[in-house]
Amino acid sequence: MPGQEIDLVSVRLYEDWLPELAPPWLQKDRGRALLSGWGQGLDEYASLTTTGLLARWAALAPEDALNRLGAERGLTRYPGESLEVWRTRVLGAWEFWQWSGTEYGLSGALSQLGYASAIVPVWTYDTARWSEFDVYIYPASRSYDGTPEERARILAIINKVKPAHTRLAAAYYVGFGPLTWNPSGLTWDPPGQVWGAPPIQLWPEQSYYPNPTGLRTFYVSPSGSNSNPGTINQPWQTISYAISQLTAGDVLRVLDGVYNEYVHINRNGTPTNRIVIMAQNKWGAKINAAGHNYGITFGGSYIDVIGFEVYGAARVGIMSWTYNPANVYQSNRVLWCYVHDIIPPCDSDGGAGIVFSTYSENCEAAYNVVRDIGDYAAGPCTWIHGIYAQGYGAIVRGNFVQRVRGYGLDNWHRPKNGYIINNTVVNCRYGGLSLGTDVAGHTVDGYLVANNIFALNGSYGVQEVAQTGVNQFLNNLNWGNPTNWALATSTHQNSINADPKFVDYQASGNGNYRLLQSSPAINAGAPVSQLPDYDLDGLPRLRGAPDIGAYELQEV
Repeated sequence: MPGQEIDLVSVRLYEDWLPELAPPWLQKDRGRALLSGWGQGLDEYASLTTTGLLARWAALAPEDALNRLGAERGLTRYPGESLEVWRTRVLGAWEFWQWSGTEYGLSGALSQLGYASAIVPVWTYDTARWSEFDVYIYPASRSYDGTPEERARILAIINKVKPAHTRLAAAYYVGFGPLTWNPSGLTWDPPGQVWGAPPIQLWPEQSYYPNPTGLRTFYVSPSGSNSNPGTINQPWQTISYAISQLTAGDVLRVLDGVYNEYVHINRNGTPTNRIVIMAQNKWGAKINAAGHNYGITFGGSYIDVIGFEVYGAARVGIMSWTYNPANVYQSNRVLWCYVHDIIPPCDSDGGAGIVFSTYSENCEAAYNVVRDIGDYAAGPCTWIHGIYAQGYGAIVRGNFVQRVRGYGLDNWHRPKNGYIINNTVVNCRYGGLSLGTDVAGHTVDGYLVANNIFALNGSYGVQEVAQTGVNQFLNNLNWGNPTNWALATSTHQNSINADPKFVDYQASGNGNYRLLQSSPAINAGAPVSQLPDYDLDGLPRLRGAPDIGAYELQEV
């Protein structure tokens, strides 16, 4: 039986035994040599036969044969799995796999990896999420070593054995046990301790937020003073003053609070020493620009603005601002910001959430939320946009844009050779995306537009207007717009015209725009250049085909 000890009896070789059985007339030198050679052949045949038998016997099979036995039974050897553990899993294949797809089977699979576990249905604390579960593991015969290989092994076995049509919501490792579950919550209870140490979250991975280091680092706080040295314990008070002290390579960290000021960054970084101005915590530093036309403006190159909430400006939330061809701003970036409630009038000066002006080149807007730009109730206006890229080489990726009077994403004046990748644009009055120019002799071409969702917008989903050339439109989901596609000089490939199936779409501007498991956008994107590393939750884009839109369904 599998797993039983096997007694091996030593045997004599035919090479030695046959000559001893020979009659006297074959006992001389030539006869013995003949029989010895015959015995050698039999020994070789017996050895091959023995090896073949052992190769089919999991308890004794050598490593290469055991790998084949496992593969024949649909088993996968996990990265770094020892031969001993792998052999145990192959031997227990029937006992193990007959319970696959059950809670008991999942616990059994984890126990083979050396962990005790508790499986917690999410509906026990969130009744709207009936098909999800959490996994808590703690040491049995081994402890979690924190390596990527071990994490991958744990997640792989959960994914392999979990019931069909269910979703792993979260997986945690707790360095002690056992576990008791009750309706009021989870309690780890070694001698009366409750969560004696914080659990290690294995899935989903912790949200990413930049943590740059610079040549120098300074701090600002609403409770600080501009006479302070700008340290963490003695911060400056206003962002504008702090910026006046910065040079290339500096990082300015803005602590949580409301800053009632217009911020103009009249400094320059360099390609290797950028200036970084960032909220210490995402959206914790709030720029209330009421009474000003702008919230934050760039007056130089190689500057990063990260993690601010900006609202209340009369025209634009954040802008890289230059219309002078002799004064081109290069490679500015707006990352992880929340820009909202910018209400410009519908006139030729217009307005937007984020703007890269005509001579701002190779700038990037990524992982931003832009919503409620313009007086939405007043109807469409072609002068007011969500993210407005006017210059050469703009990168617009991983953003969510909603409730804008004009286009969610507009590329007008002097755009060329840009990237519009993995954005979600919904419920914008005039349309989702526009490409065009009013500059004589200029052609808008060389754009890559891929993996975006344009849904439930006003007149258009995607539109090419004046003086466009050849642009690429790949793997976009365009749905629920009066005219989904209005391309003048380009074609679109691998497009989807179907309900994206958001978790909770609400026309009023709230809702949840992550994807349901049944969404046609899942794994439907193209692995293109400038694909975002993260989704809008700060979680990694998974291996394989990316999801379409700003969010990635986080499943193992």
